[in-house]
Amino acid sequence: MAGKIKQFLQKHRTSSAAGGMVALAIAVIMWRSARPSNKREWVEEASALATADVDGDAVTVKNVRTYSWSENSPPTPGYETRSYDLRKLVSLDFILSQFGTRGLAGHTLLSFGFSGGEYLTLSVEIRRTQGQHYSFLRGLFRHYELIYVFADERDLVRLRTSIRKEETYLFPIKASIPVIRNLFLSVLKRANALAKNPEFYNSVKNSCTTNLIGHFNEVGLCRAYEYGPRAVFSGLSDGLLGDLGLIGDGTKMKEYRKQHKISERARAYGDGPDFSRKIRKR
Repeated sequence: MAGKIKQFLQKHRTSSAAGGMVALAIAVIMWRSARPSNKREWVEEASALATADVDGDAVTVKNVRTYSWSENSPPTPGYETRSYDLRKLVSLDFILSQFGTRGLAGHTLLSFGFSGGEYLTLSVEIRRTQGQHYSFLRGLFRHYELIYVFADERDLVRLRTSIRKEETYLFPIKASIPVIRNLFLSVLKRANALAKNPEFYNSVKNSCTTNLIGHFNEVGLCRAYEYGPRAVFSGLSDGLLGDLGLIGDGTKMKEYRKQHKISERARAYGDGPDFSRKIRKR
């Protein structure tokens, strides 16, 4: 009897192992055969792709998002076509919002400033479909497409500070005007490329901060490894930029971060007409 039981267990253990291998093989085949697409049932705030036309110093950006977010009611959608003069590009800011525990998780944005007080903000993020939510692990397995969102600061900053209640910081980046101009053109070019040839988001190799570091490298703003730990774990990315000499004033990063925290001001001035100036007032 003991011998028969042993044979039964060995037989079914082998079958289970074989079944597991088959399931794994099927999963790998499905993963490798997945193709990114711009045609899915997107959530409304990710429904429109931004594209740009550049004619000398004149830039026209289509589908600049202008959502108005409210804690107590659904957001008011909005998209606009906006025109920019490259000769009026005067500043670049790095925005970091932190969420989760231990300060590892975060999201990074760039905000391009123009004379006259106008800002255009870039957010590189997952393009969610209906019912999807962000997951670092799912982001490793071709679960999301990538999107370059261009929006005004009231949209992207208030979403982080007032709706998601994230601690948010705004750091001026040390860069010359020609470099900022080239960086602006670089991100616009990539947005146009994604509109034609979609890509999968990847939590390590194709995320918010890894893309930004890639653009920085491209225009000579720095030379950094795009997939290092402080790029993958975006909550630590301000330390990386500090070490690269892109932000900071010699103050220790902990104190420098306190000086550039904008969460409370963004919540207080969210409905005001002078939002961008007020969140920068220290």
